[in-house]
Amino acid sequence: MVTDGLPGVALAAEPAEKNIMEQAPRPPDQSLFAGGLIQQIVIPGILMASAAFVLKLIAISKNFSVSTQQTMIFTMLCIVQLGNALSVRTVKPMFKSSPLRSPTLLLTITLTIALQALLLYVPLLRSIFKIEKLSSQSLLLTVAVSLICVVAIELSKMFVNSKWGPGKQELSPTARQTRP
Repeated sequence: MVTDGLPGVALAAEPAEKNIMEQAPRPPDQSLFAGGLIQQIVIPGILMASAAFVLKLIAISKNFSVSTQQTMIFTMLCIVQLGNALSVRTVKPMFKSSPLRSPTLLLTITLTIALQALLLYVPLLRSIFKIEKLSSQSLLLTVAVSLICVVAIELSKMFVNSKWGPGKQELSPTARQTRP
């Protein structure tokens, strides 16, 4: 709830991109999911699941307890969801768009990270959520895998936009029929 709810509200308050009105409208007979939207949903999901699997394998190889492994994956998913919120806010690459454009999103990301830290390091909260305190090694591994996953999501977004993004949308069935 925290990793999706707060950033989702902040994204709703995000100012529109400057050139949004210069983009051609979607043809009326074109699917809402055209233009690479399916790929922009499925690929990050696959990358997140893959990162969780890889992190689990690393944690097993380091002989971390099962509860520590679960906490690492829980924390990784929190971090990756926050990175994904930064990624989906624009069709441009994340690093080409100022994060200061949306102070509300930055505030919610900071708040979410603080809440995650409280969950990890306040004994009462750990016992309620049945998670473990992460050692510096397990936290470092978790953050590293999370950041690699966020970079992979951003690279996949750039690839999808280069193939199906704005200005490269597939022809609608009607347009295909009328083309010579």
